[in-house]
Amino acid sequence: MFLSVISTLRPTREDGERASVIRAAPCKSRCRRARRRRLSELSLPQDSSALRTSRYALENRRSRSSSKRGKAICSRGPAKCLRFWSAILDSPRQVQGPRGERETSGRHCRAGGGFMKRPLAQVILDFLSFSGKTNDHTNELRGFHRREWDRAITWLHDAGLALYLLQKLKDTNTTGLLPRPTLSRLEENLSANRQRVAYMAGQFDFLNQKLNDAGVRYAVVKGVSLVPQFCPDASLRHQSDLDYLVDNQSLRLAQRVLEDAGYSLKEHKTNEFTFLMPSAGAPPPADEQYEAQAPHAVELRLAFWDSDSHGVFLTEPKFSVDNTRTHQWQELVFRALPEEDAFLLQIIHAFNHILTGWVRMCWLYEIAYFLNQRSTDRLLWERVEHRIAGDPLLREIVVVVSELSAELFRAPLPAMFRAWGEDLRPAVQIWIQNYGRPWVLAKNRADQFSLFSAAKLVLFLHQQYLPDARARRNLVRIRLLPWERLSRRARSITAKSSINSRGRRRQLERVLIRFVFHVTGGLRYLWEIPRWRRLAKAAAHFAPSTRRDAATDLVSTQSPESTIQL
Repeated sequence: MFLSVISTLRPTREDGERASVIRAAPCKSRCRRARRRRLSELSLPQDSSALRTSRYALENRRSRSSSKRGKAICSRGPAKCLRFWSAILDSPRQVQGPRGERETSGRHCRAGGGFMKRPLAQVILDFLSFSGKTNDHTNELRGFHRREWDRAITWLHDAGLALYLLQKLKDTNTTGLLPRPTLSRLEENLSANRQRVAYMAGQFDFLNQKLNDAGVRYAVVKGVSLVPQFCPDASLRHQSDLDYLVDNQSLRLAQRVLEDAGYSLKEHKTNEFTFLMPSAGAPPPADEQYEAQAPHAVELRLAFWDSDSHGVFLTEPKFSVDNTRTHQWQELVFRALPEEDAFLLQIIHAFNHILTGWVRMCWLYEIAYFLNQRSTDRLLWERVEHRIAGDPLLREIVVVVSELSAELFRAPLPAMFRAWGEDLRPAVQIWIQNYGRPWVLAKNRADQFSLFSAAKLVLFLHQQYLPDARARRNLVRIRLLPWERLSRRARSITAKSSINSRGRRRQLERVLIRFVFHVTGGLRYLWEIPRWRRLAKAAAHFAPSTRRDAATDLVSTQSPESTIQL
């Protein structure tokens, strides 16, 4: 028994969006039981990094025995069949909605009178968003079952959004839409994180007193200094470290304070020194990260831009311990950066991670929360503009991270940022609109098993900030398949005689997972190149000449000696 079908593309429009009809038509069957079936109940895989299921029609009413159309489609090269393959490899396309806002084309796909569910991760992002359409997204959340929530909960922990989701459900009195085991699990996580926050607050106060007694000049950055401007409640965010900005004169003194307190230097870069307790083990699993005794680090920072990791040169605005304000959280009083500096620091921190290939989604959510609270504060954004001091690269970085946060969580942008966005380079705008959401939702960590992950798609954006073709080729060579790093890791495992066979096999399996991640992610990147070039070429053709000249000036400011270190 066999059933041959012919695939044809039939995009339609529903309420201003691009919808797709899915039908099946038997073409030639030797089995009497073969019947025309509706596929309206098909849904996309919940894993955002998995291959996308095609949503296009299977239809050929006029000539059911003809295979001419099918052969024509299958014989096309990749570059000529991008619409079909983008349905498999990409997230649902974004199109212009009836009011001009960007919408997701796969939001509700009508098929034979039914609807296709969007992936749970996308619905959660929209539920957490600041669009004011909470009721619509609440109804969507009701359609997911316990198995789907069980798969999503690990992603929520990794993204740092689990407790934010729980609080939003409580605020809207909709906790009942969660399966009871999932709700109980999140409540336990929240209770454990409250205990962790209390423990971290004790450590934080202890170190502050030691630093003050030693005369260290410092400012607290990130962490509890973000409450309440970027986060309404410290117990809703997982904090894995304590961060301090220190000046060069106080660096050695601050290191001695930490060593006397029982910490030891674990890692250091040019401007970053990371300390851990000697008893700290490996990072805990997702649920255990909220436990009070889970390991935490203390970081001393001289600056925050990390050009050694990604090869992009930026004249960082000077964050000074002399320019601080008194910040109070609970009963603790400490020195922190002013709001405009705290905002720029969050932007720089997020963009550093974007260029290195991974960003935690809660960082973008907290930036969106700040934008939603302060988008109309004209005096604040004038201070931000003053701190940028006309640096075109820093201004573009602010726009990129702000637009990406607004794209994910529907936060309003300040009028100043919208004006700056008009001068954004076409290729960068194309990446935000077409690749930003799929990339953020993908499994971008190499230690997580993923086939054809969208992680490498950030290379399209990264290349826009490198000074020449040689630097761009070097970036792709290093990041597409870091063969030297993988081989070094494999050789070190096989050379250690102290590891038993089971432990060696487990570590080699981790290397294999990384290898599969890089190979399949690299293939995904190569497959996207024709589409990227087509979109970028079209956008550049319609862009004003002033924007193209500005792009040339911006790239020419990069250091020609910038390198990327493994």
